[in-house]
Amino acid sequence: MQKIKIELSPHDAMLLASFHAEFAGDLVGDNRFISLNVAINNYFEQVVKNMDDTKLDDAMAEIEVNILLGRSPERP
Repeated sequence: MQKIKIELSPHDAMLLASFHAEFAGDLVGDNRFISLNVAINNYFEQVVKNMDDTKLDDAMAEIEVNILLGRSPERP
């Protein structure tokens, strides 16, 4: 199987990972979502593999800016 390459900003990659993590638990144990769980895990593995400390710092900084601009909810 040939893979595709998708380029995301560190912020977008972290935001999508957070979104997936929020709902992935709801899918566990339901056999209809096995392939989706595999895809989510593959995504997480790629984010971890490609996210170095500098990129993580950039993502965190963008999160803070978005909170200050009212484009993202504040953390609980």
